[in-house]
Amino acid sequence: MPIQIYWGEDEFLMSRAIKQLRARVLDREGASFNYSEYLPDSQDSIPQAIADIMTPPLGTGGRLVYLPFSALLGVCPKEILQQLERILAIAPATNFLLITSINKPDIRNKSVKLLLQFAQVKEFPSIPQW
Repeated sequence: MPIQIYWGEDEFLMSRAIKQLRARVLDREGASFNYSEYLPDSQDSIPQAIADIMTPPLGTGGRLVYLPFSALLGVCPKEILQQLERILAIAPATNFLLITSINKPDIRNKSVKLLLQFAQVKEFPSIPQW
């Protein structure tokens, strides 16, 4: 399963990259079924996202699970970390996990170390002042 981690302060370029990823992964007809976004304010967002990651896409195209500002890039509960270890290697290759953050992922965290084994990281630095 491909994992994308986007981080940085340039919201415009990041949102454009997210739209491009959505267009590349999702089929137009199945986009409403195969796209899930889980906001960080809910405690159930990560377990629900993990369940979606394991669900094959409906129709053609892939599935995209988006976790904006997720706790997976910070301190992650041990139960969630164990679930991630179990599913990352067996999740369908057509499913994509996208995690975004303003801050650089801290490679000292166990969850970040695990995700970086499978992830492609893209930085969106802020535009320098003139």
